[in-house]
Amino acid sequence: MQRLLAEAPAQCDALVINGDLFDFWFGWPGVQPFDGGELLPALQALASRMPVQIVGGNHDRWGSGDWAARLGLLWAPWEVELHVGGLLIRCHHGDGFAAGARSSRLLHAVVRAPLTHAVVGALPPRLVHGMMRRFGPSLDGAPADTATRRADLAAQQMGVERWLAARPDVDWLVVGHTHWAGTGRAATGGRWCNPGAFAFDGSYALLTADGVVLKQQR
Repeated sequence: MQRLLAEAPAQCDALVINGDLFDFWFGWPGVQPFDGGELLPALQALASRMPVQIVGGNHDRWGSGDWAARLGLLWAPWEVELHVGGLLIRCHHGDGFAAGARSSRLLHAVVRAPLTHAVVGALPPRLVHGMMRRFGPSLDGAPADTATRRADLAAQQMGVERWLAARPDVDWLVVGHTHWAGTGRAATGGRWCNPGAFAFDGSYALLTADGVVLKQQR
């Protein structure tokens, strides 16, 4: 990703990271993320040259966005609305657009609960972070196979098209979450894009007033 960040000002006017920048981060006030290595300084340096918008995902939207503000990054825990070349664009991580398994819905409901936030926020950050690094993969389950991921993308697409049908004023809806890149158009005319997952295969998208181009950094 370092090369993409270095090349970003020559390719675009702003960068949006649409959720799950971290495998897990709660966002305690005054505490910088423990993971990130050279990525956070690189994002901070880029933010001094162009807007860098971070949208929260199901792994890292919880708690305060204080860490992002102190790096000069724009932070939106759930979604953000942007205007590009006269187009209205809504960016959302996309984890709420497919119904998903009952166990997954239950887990998300527990994580979103105010009581959960209060408990996690009161615990020492390194304790919680260490627990999630140890037990987080088992909560997520085994990595999905190709057929499962494609089914997830199809289910997400149905949810996206329903959302676009209810919001005909939105020109583009940008989602992620499934790790599968794709783009399409709803019956009402609104378009959607899933840039894929850069961390997995270098996938990203370049969105302009003329449309979207799916790219892959090798």
